[in-house]
Amino acid sequence: MLKMLALAAALFATTSIATEKVTVSDLQVTNNGAYASVEGLALNNTQTTLRNVFVKFKLYNSSGQIVGNTIAHGQDIGPGETWKFSAPATGEFTEAELSQVQAF
Repeated sequence: MLKMLALAAALFATTSIATEKVTVSDLQVTNNGAYASVEGLALNNTQTTLRNVFVKFKLYNSSGQIVGNTIAHGQDIGPGETWKFSAPATGEFTEAELSQVQAF
């Protein structure tokens, strides 16, 4: 599983996704020994505090089938602030794809 996670981390290294309110960057997959997590940075691009930010990922196996989802939730992210998020995954996967960013 560590080899698969390293591959996913390499695919994430240069990814940056921007929405009107939030820019997501520096995506990587980490493993603390108990479970893997999708981690990255979310920048508040607005002039107001974002009360809730959700960063969602689809998780895939080596055949390209969805095997799960994971989400990170942040609160009260001020204007121009960067939130370091971690979205834990309990099952095995070989690739993670950012599927949605919601901010309000």
